[in-house]
Amino acid sequence: MVLNRVTYRRRLSYNTKSNKVRLNKTPGGKLVMMYAKKKTGMTKCGDCKRDLRGVPAVRPTKLAGLSRRVKSVSRAYGGSKCSGINAEYGRGRMTLSSGLTEGTTYWS
Repeated sequence: MVLNRVTYRRRLSYNTKSNKVRLNKTPGGKLVMMYAKKKTGMTKCGDCKRDLRGVPAVRPTKLAGLSRRVKSVSRAYGGSKCSGINAEYGRGRMTLSSGLTEGTTYWS
């Protein structure tokens, strides 16, 4: 009779969110625990909370290592707002945020 008892390979001995494991059999026939990475959520729009298309769903540490080209979309408010918000009232917001309208100066 073979006992398939396995133990954690790290010091944390509780079944928490950060300590999820799955059983895996090695080529040598040994049963070991493999640690699973946390699942990640999609990046959300700041206004309507919908998923942002074109931005990869990765953990924050991995996101920090990605280049800006990968993290954003070539549109105004590309990596933080969705296209629906941009089409709805993005133009008015851009003129408000820039502080300047065409042909007027505020410093003279």
